[in-house]
Amino acid sequence: MEAVRPRTLADLINQVKAEDEQTLEAIARRADLPLATVGAWAVGSRGIRRPPNEESLRKLAVGLRRPEAEVFEAAGRIHPSRIDSDEAEGLFIARVYGELDERDKATARELLLSMRRRAAGE
Repeated sequence: MEAVRPRTLADLINQVKAEDEQTLEAIARRADLPLATVGAWAVGSRGIRRPPNEESLRKLAVGLRRPEAEVFEAAGRIHPSRIDSDEAEGLFIARVYGELDERDKATARELLLSMRRRAAGE
């Protein structure tokens, strides 16, 4: 029977705990991350101020003894090795764009259209 792929970071952490008979303390220690943080990720806590950043996901992969790409995927992120530079730039812009107010979004759209016209030689 094929193993079920974890759908969330909490699923992955709990799957590793069960399959490898690991404690959160051992995972956090190997990952060099606070136990409270790993514990919050393990329960899918919404009380966390922000989702794990790239460095934390890399550390967690060490703690879980799993490939980085698997941990990134479970966290809903794309591993940097799977992104070309144009795609990475687009993802960054999309993330920043979502944080702008409506006036700044309009300015960003105008700037982007202007840059596209310039690139097209218009």
